[in-house]
Amino acid sequence: MTQPIRLTKALSAEYQQLFASCTIQSQHQTAVERLARQLTQQQPRYAAVEKLTHIPWPIIAVIHAMEASQRFDRHLHNGDPLHSRTVQVPAHRPLTKPPFTWEASAIDALHYSGLAKWRNWSVAGTLFKLEAYNGWGYRRYHSQVLSPYLWSFSGHYQRGKYAADGKFDTHLISQQCGAAVLLKHLNVFTPAQPLLTTDLNIPSAIAQPPYPNVLIKRSTQKSRLVTLIQQRLNALGYRPALQPDGYFGSKTEHAVKWLQARSAIAGQALQVDGVVGTQTWTVLFGVV
Repeated sequence: MTQPIRLTKALSAEYQQLFASCTIQSQHQTAVERLARQLTQQQPRYAAVEKLTHIPWPIIAVIHAMEASQRFDRHLHNGDPLHSRTVQVPAHRPLTKPPFTWEASAIDALHYSGLAKWRNWSVAGTLFKLEAYNGWGYRRYHSQVLSPYLWSFSGHYQRGKYAADGKFDTHLISQQCGAAVLLKHLNVFTPAQPLLTTDLNIPSAIAQPPYPNVLIKRSTQKSRLVTLIQQRLNALGYRPALQPDGYFGSKTEHAVKWLQARSAIAGQALQVDGVVGTQTWTVLFGVV
């Protein structure tokens, strides 16, 4: 019987070292940047699933990229079409009747895989579960090749890939950006800290100003209030972190939508419109 692979101290150290030394191959830099932007633009949708699974949105996003090429008409399990249950492994998911919404299928995939029960979202814990999601074939049988599911497009990977289940080709080169590479580019880890949490308790590092009685939204320019909002969103875990420059552009709007999508955690039900009104301000700062 094959022994299970566990997250030992040695394996944790390996993941941490690999992540710290991971660099994007120059020929793939533009593609990685484009993919990261696309995932960030869909952050509110991933955050809505995070709210129900307690899995950080970047994990959901990179799995979506790896398994379904960011398509919202495909199952997160394996990229099969949503109009019916999955055919590839894992087959016959979800168990309810089709057609499925992307969110319902994603929640099923994350519970079926066991990710919804996992709580160690450190660098090592995250990479361990992502490698397990794809399978241990590289580590078990082709240890000379670091899994392209994690490291493709980085200096850690050159060639060697499974062309199909059980069929490894030493000359095949992955054409898909690895999950670890994406996470590093998204800059979602801080040193020795978990990826992020779903806890919306208000940090004490930022003052809690009263609501200014004005809607704050995109096109608001060079405002101290926008700077406060940007700092607050960063403190609450938004990644990649915003530049607190006082300009309410598309990145700040996406960050506000992210908070609004997660608002049920704080007992609020906000419209996901990217506009900071009374209710959104309350969730941001805990006061009216």
